[in-house]
Amino acid sequence: MVKLSVWRVDEELSPVARLHRPVEDALRASGLAWTILRPNFYQQNFPAQRPIRAAGEFGFPAITAPISFLDAADIARVAARVLTTAGHDGRTYTLTGPAALTCAEAAEVFSTVLGRPVRYRGLPDDEARAAMLGRGVPECHADALVDVARAHRDGGADTVTTTVTDLTGRPATEPAEFVRRHRAVFG
Repeated sequence: MVKLSVWRVDEELSPVARLHRPVEDALRASGLAWTILRPNFYQQNFPAQRPIRAAGEFGFPAITAPISFLDAADIARVAARVLTTAGHDGRTYTLTGPAALTCAEAAEVFSTVLGRPVRYRGLPDDEARAAMLGRGVPECHADALVDVARAHRDGGADTVTTTVTDLTGRPATEPAEFVRRHRAVFG
């Protein structure tokens, strides 16, 4: 069994992590063959920021520290590898993107790739949640993003691992490549 968990689950920094921790513990105690994947903040959270297209900006809850954003496609490649090759039973893999960027630096990547200015607005948690709900983000997803932002606001999500490359033979997706691949979503 391959369990998709969350970044830094051992520290139980957010309600999302506190949900995953007992599942990991139960899996370890189950007697089943298992592997746990612990990805960092998904690059896929950016497409939920529709103002990138309309207003040339995105607003997450205020996060000042760098984050090693990870493409969900990289997680899928790792999961496929773990499921189809031997040697992964009883292992826990921490998955990250190839570099740690602040949200302001991520906005610079968007600006460069899209050829127009994109800026990051660090919003107070309540305002960020209301904005996400106003764009149709499901309440549970908006709450999870706010919780993750609180947990990593001042650091702790900047670790960069080579796990994606080590397991798949291909490097994790660069942020600029992610934006290029999803250019139609961002306008």
